[in-house]
Amino acid sequence: QLFSLAVGKISPLIVRDDRYELVRVVDRRPLRTTPFEEIQDQIKKTLQNAAVERATRDALARIRETAQIATIFDDNRDSVGGAPHSET
Repeated sequence: QLFSLAVGKISPLIVRDDRYELVRVVDRRPLRTTPFEEIQDQIKKTLQNAAVERATRDALARIRETAQIATIFDDNRDSVGGAPHSET
């Protein structure tokens, strides 16, 4: 229904679960396909960012698999903040 309204016209009341809405058409533009040349830089950046995120996620997964992490709560520590104690 909204797409059939003329410029300057107001829609009938739209009832949502949590609100009421009215829509006024202020402008109408013809549908246009963006030429590849205009958007190729954005596509390239998006693909590069996705590749960096994927590589980072994979590298972190490899590090987590092989990392040896100790905390102050491990059994081989003296008191909080203490160094590992020897079994002598």
